[in-house]
Amino acid sequence: MATNDTFTNTNLSTTNQHRSVFLCPERLNPNEDLNNTTFSWILVAIIFITCPFTVLFNSLVIVALKKRRELEKRSNILVCSMAVTDLLTGAVTMPLSATFEVLILRQVPFEYICPIYFLVNKLMIFSLSTSSLYLLTAIAWERKMAVKSWINYRNNVTESRLTGLAIAAWLFGVITPGPPMLMVVAGAHRKFISMWLVGKIVSMISCLIAIGYFYFMIFLEVRKRDRNQINQVAFLAQTRLE
Repeated sequence: MATNDTFTNTNLSTTNQHRSVFLCPERLNPNEDLNNTTFSWILVAIIFITCPFTVLFNSLVIVALKKRRELEKRSNILVCSMAVTDLLTGAVTMPLSATFEVLILRQVPFEYICPIYFLVNKLMIFSLSTSSLYLLTAIAWERKMAVKSWINYRNNVTESRLTGLAIAAWLFGVITPGPPMLMVVAGAHRKFISMWLVGKIVSMISCLIAIGYFYFMIFLEVRKRDRNQINQVAFLAQTRLE
């Protein structure tokens, strides 16, 4: 019986160790890289200095978009959502990252701070960055519609549709990185986690391709308009000369 209990405890200890290693693979032994901490302290100082400015500037953007009538445009719904994402980054994730670095530099036992860093900071970083990517994709689509399909812009790009896109970007930003991290905590099989991560990578690559496509279409449309204007000016000049 004692042998079985020892074997069980050993398995649980091994499982928790592997899980901890999987959660925080980048800092398995943080004391190894504490010989030269100058760069780390400089990085912490930069993060703490830039946090208030990030919060302040994005707050000003949000207030300006809400208060000034000339800025009350449909497209600014997505811009405002993007500013909220950056505001949360400066108010939450950046201070948490800097605090985590300080705790590491102070040689706080890593097993105590790793779960907090993983569940709070890493989850929020991935969620906010994914939401930002989805919002950038929506903004690129909106700009493409405004430039290329400007005749039907008001009918196709409605305020409710843009609001729905902003909400969807936030929801998918939370859904995409959240489950694999919860699977890791719950001890799910690596195969399911890998499948979800592959799907996440595919969705992010698809967003990047879509952003590139939308802005390339905008470039072609603007170039086409410039050529038409040049041809019109040349035609008018030739007509006057005749």
